[in-house]
Amino acid sequence: MKTVKEVLATGASKKGGRKGGGSRKIGRNKTKCARYRGEGRREKNKVKKQAKNAKREAKDKLRR
Repeated sequence: MKTVKEVLATGASKKGGRKGGGSRKIGRNKTKCARYRGEGRREKNKVKKQAKNAKREAKDKLRR
């Protein structure tokens, strides 16, 4: 499983400064969004999602 720092390092190589669709949601409610950013929840969720996808891909490879 990747750490939060590794995930952030891989995200820095995006071209053109474009952000993903989910990043636009940050900023609607300043207090809630500040807490969300402070907790690093988006990055943690990304790590969990990547682990889940890797696990699913491993299962798919075994089936073939």
